[in-house]
Parts: sequence; C-alpha cells; structure tokens
Amino acid sequence: MLRINGTGRAALDQERCGHDTIEPGTFRVLRHNGQVRIAGPGRWRKWNPRADWGEVLSLTDLASKALKADTLTIVRVPGGFFGLARDNGRAILLGEGYHAYNDRNFVFSELVSITQEQFTTAPFHILRIARGFYARIMGGQCCQNFCCPGTTSALTSFYKS
Repeated sequence: MLRINGTGRAALDQERCGHDTIEPGTFRVLRHNGQVRIAGPGRWRKWNPRADWGEVLSLTDLASKALKADTLTIVRVPGGFFGLARDNGRAILLGEGYHAYNDRNFVFSELVSITQEQFTTAPFHILRIARGFYARIMGGQCCQNFCCPGTTSALTSFYKS
C-alpha cells in the first residue's frame, strides 16, 4: 500500500477504535485533495472532513479484471500471460504478478498469452523461437541479429522476420 499511497501525510489513521471497518480480502478507496489513497483491512478513522470514502474493491474481482478507481489502476497478470499498457503514451509490458499505478496517464489494454508464436504491438515485436530453430532479425540500417531458442523482444518498429 505504500507504493500506492506514497509517503505524504494521509487523511486517515488505522486505530483500534476507528469508525470505519474494512473486511479482510477487500480494500477501500479514499479521495482527498485530488489524490487517491487506499486503506486495507482493519478499523480506520478518517480525520479530514474533506476526504471522502470511495468504493470498496475486492481482491477476488482482481482475478478476472483490472480494478480502476479514478487515478488508481490495479492489474493482476496471471502466469502464462503478459500485460500490455501505456504509461503517459509510452508502451510498457507487464510481467506476471500484481501491478498498481496511481497515475491518471496509465491505461491498461489487455492480457496476451505467452504461447503465441508471434505478437506485434507498437513498438514491440515479440517472437517465440522453437527449440532447434534460430531466427534472423533485420533491424534499421540493415543490422542483423541471430536469436537462439526462447522468447526475444526488440524495441524497434524497423524489423523483418
């Protein structure tokens, strides 16, 4: 939660005698000063009257879709997949695991299976080379790369396979 909430002063405290209770397996969104923060399971006291509680998000929902609340996006990439997203217009690949971004410019696109033989999305071109084969990749200015079996990715829009 520190990665999402940051290190600034929060508008809530976790206390034994808190007014709001968040059940295990869920977390709740708090909006304050144009920022989105989250609170995990337990009892919480909201000390700032201008802070508003948002929706309750469940971790079981995260298994089937990306969770989005204002600027907060939480994505779970299962094993055997990678995620495609854009962060401020720049394409990024998400490895398996949980990814949390508290940024309005982050947009999650889709999940793609790693068993595909070839996949292209600007600026990535991903090849899966079978055992016993090699690939020759032609880049910009006639550069040649020979790739061994496994998964190889090249960050360029100039390619021929």
